[in-house]
This record gives sequence, structure tokens and C-alpha cells, in this order.
Amino acid sequence: MEKRFFRRLNIEDGTTIMTKDGFFAGMLDNICMGGLFLRTNKNMEVGSSLEVDVPITANSTNIIIAASVVAVRIEDNGIAFQFDNLDHRNFWTLLSFINQANA
Repeated sequence: MEKRFFRRLNIEDGTTIMTKDGFFAGMLDNICMGGLFLRTNKNMEVGSSLEVDVPITANSTNIIIAASVVAVRIEDNGIAFQFDNLDHRNFWTLLSFINQANA
């Protein structure tokens, strides 16, 4: 059984990830306090860093998480990103959102 440090929120919602260089579309598969997995056909290398705005909708609540992320795993169907810098406000917003959605 796989052990995780953070509780995941499975979302499976279409989203557009905004970056300083533009945006790319994908399907947000899940998010946790450690990062997120985006199903996309975007090409990227492990170690690539991005500044992103990630819109999330769950249980009729909408938020946008702004963070620095690093691509840590590339799969055939998407990219796993680890949060590299999640400021205080975004940290508590995401934590509250995940806890409410999983309640």
C-alpha cells in the first residue's frame, strides 16, 4: 500500500494552466498540498519550473492557486508537478479547500 504525506483531492476537471509565457490546457486530475497532476499532451522535461495560476472548482467552490511548480514526473497522459513555492495565503486557501472538499 502506497503511503502519502498529503491527502489528495481528486478533481477531474478541465482547466487552463496560466504561465508567464502563456497557457496550456489540460484536465486537472488531482491536487494536494504537495502538488498536482495535470493530464495534458504538453511536452515538458522533468525539472522544468513554471509560475502557474491553477483554477480549481469542487463542491460549487472556485479558487485560484498561484504557485511556483516543478515538473517531477512525466507520464504518457500528463505531468506531475510539485509545489516549489506556495505562499502563505495560497497554502491556507488550498488546505482549507481540500479539507472542506474531503469532509
